[in-house]
Amino acid sequence: VLLQGGTDEPDRLGLLYALDHLVTRLRRWVESKAVVAGESLRSAREPVSVMQVLRGANQEILHYARVTVAAGTVGAELGLPRHVGPDLTHLLAELVENATQFSDPATKVQVRAQQVARGLAIEVEDRVAIPMRSEDRVQWNRLLADPAQVDVSALVKAGRIGLLTAARIARMRASAARASA
Repeated sequence: VLLQGGTDEPDRLGLLYALDHLVTRLRRWVESKAVVAGESLRSAREPVSVMQVLRGANQEILHYARVTVAAGTVGAELGLPRHVGPDLTHLLAELVENATQFSDPATKVQVRAQQVARGLAIEVEDRVAIPMRSEDRVQWNRLLADPAQVDVSALVKAGRIGLLTAARIARMRASAARASA
């Protein structure tokens, strides 16, 4: 940020933004590896708004310009507890990254949040998806439903741990919620 404020040269600013974005993505990659190993490296000092979480997730992905975020009034009004915000940001970054990687590059990915009867619903939508084989869909759905029951070594070796990370974060958060209830 300090370097970005010190110049108004478009080429230099573009390079600084690209470097900042690369560092952010590398940090998320390291944090994803920690999640796969059963740990979370993220924390927050204070509650965050829904909009902060949605925008934060979008800032962590490569094709952020293809994403439209809409949270209406809930985005600013609803605060998330400090222990939820960082992991939710990470989980959403993985899902939004997946949506941008496996959809038509000419389309937008929509991220919406709204308050529902039992809490908050966040939807990531890519309308023109690249077709997925039915066997792959079964594999990914099984992974999302219960990441502990899937052999993930091939995913880790291939560097394809985004959905695994999302599934593990969701599982950790659900376990923590049950324990505190």
